[in-house]
Amino acid sequence: MTGIKFFLLGGALVVGLVVGACDVALAHELHPGLTLSSPEDIRDCPTATELASSVSRVLGHEAVDVGSKSPRAIDVTLRRLEQRGFEVEIRLVGGWTGARRLAYPSARCGELTESIAVVIALMLDNERAEHPMPAKAPAAAEGASPSRPWHLDAHASGALAQGVTQRWSPGFVGGLRIEPAPFARVGLAALWLPSRSITYAGGGVGVSLEALLAELCAPVFGRDDAARVALCAVPGVGRLGGHGRGFAVGNRDAYRPWYALGASIEAQGPIVGRLGWMLGAVALAPLVREEFSIDRAGVAYTPSLAGGALHGGVSVSIF
Repeated sequence: MTGIKFFLLGGALVVGLVVGACDVALAHELHPGLTLSSPEDIRDCPTATELASSVSRVLGHEAVDVGSKSPRAIDVTLRRLEQRGFEVEIRLVGGWTGARRLAYPSARCGELTESIAVVIALMLDNERAEHPMPAKAPAAAEGASPSRPWHLDAHASGALAQGVTQRWSPGFVGGLRIEPAPFARVGLAALWLPSRSITYAGGGVGVSLEALLAELCAPVFGRDDAARVALCAVPGVGRLGGHGRGFAVGNRDAYRPWYALGASIEAQGPIVGRLGWMLGAVALAPLVREEFSIDRAGVAYTPSLAGGALHGGVSVSIF
């Protein structure tokens, strides 16, 4: 069952990486954060939540969020002047720039909320005017279903398998995937695990695998233009090879058919242009367990009940 544990560990790693990537992408769509520091000995100063509410009221919509995870933020600092009144410093941080410093010589701290909110609202409006958000695509006409072209990708990955042939086997995965609808993806991939010789009864024994894997996938979360994850059924067919070297009976090669059923978790996302990244973890269980033996030496290879593999590489969008 070590192969299954390897698959589960790999699946958790894939999901963790993709969720992290999604968090980074979504951070740019969140409202900027708001922090407020004021003299601790003055009780009537506004709180960050009260100030955020005032900013939203001035603008007529929610504009800042005290608990936002966005890298952009508004830092507000209140300081007492030497004689009477307060100085207010407002800074935009985290990917945008801007600062204001205001003095209120005769005001009480609690009276500054609306004035500070108006200044922050003006700074936000100026920032949006200088860096406008891209316009959204026009919505499809009512009653018409939006057209969505098929997606065809080619992919190539390095792989590390455990229990599929021998205990640990490096390999290669490459193939084509077509996505005829947002809720479905099908593909065909070639899996190659080359022979890796291990010492046995005075000689060397290796096991190789050459297989074709069908991929029947359903996306579970993510977007076409960002990181996304899919769960897949993975049936496979191929050829299992046994290779004996250095024995008294000579060098021998034997091949047996290989059939398997499996499941995988796959993640992919864009890098630049048509180039993207992909990660995956797959578990495979052979339907027929084939052994290899050496004459006068006994059984040299017994397959595992199931194996797993991690793979990672690049994809290219064809259309």
